[in-house]
Amino acid sequence: MKKTLIIAVVVVALVLGVVAYAIAADPPVTVTAKVNPKFELTLDDNVFTYADDYPLGLDPGASYTIAGPEVTVKSNKTWSWTEGVVTVAPDDALVLGKQSQYKIDSQGAEGAKGVVVMDYTYGLDLTADDSWEIDPNDYVFTYPYTALQD
Repeated sequence: MKKTLIIAVVVVALVLGVVAYAIAADPPVTVTAKVNPKFELTLDDNVFTYADDYPLGLDPGASYTIAGPEVTVKSNKTWSWTEGVVTVAPDDALVLGKQSQYKIDSQGAEGAKGVVVMDYTYGLDLTADDSWEIDPNDYVFTYPYTALQD
């Protein structure tokens, strides 16, 4: 009788355990989440002047460089980066040809998902003899940059 009672208790415990398991697992819970595309472009600054580093101005016969912006792109999709056509005002092809830009540092792969940081510097090389033909003036160079998420 003891054996029968123990077996009966074990069987009941197993049946209740299976039923309890079935109740806990049915129906399953489904959770959905939609992540939107997100894209951010920031510049730490957008105005740079040679006068900050060279307060007496720029002279023919020398070469000059200044630090430019730190450009940060944050994107959860791939993207493209374009450096547009540089312009100068007042319009002077000779001085425009002396101005240059350099991407000196890049943290992360340009165009990749995630956070990418690009540092620029600008240069004005007035060492060539024709630099003496540039009219004294205040010149403003404009660099258009475009970032586009794919």
